[in-house]
Amino acid sequence: MNRLAQANHHYENEDKDQAIKHLEDFLKHLENSSVEEELKSLLESNIALIKESFLEE
Repeated sequence: MNRLAQANHHYENEDKDQAIKHLEDFLKHLENSSVEEELKSLLESNIALIKESFLEE
């Protein structure tokens, strides 16, 4: 969760590149975790939507 908090912090400070980097770092950790596949898929989809919204602004 720390990566998501960092992403939010950078987003609030208008540093979208760093926010996206932390989202991508979160995804890397998620891939290597023991979280159920259904939850991983849901989180990956949500992160993709968030990244897309960052890039559109």
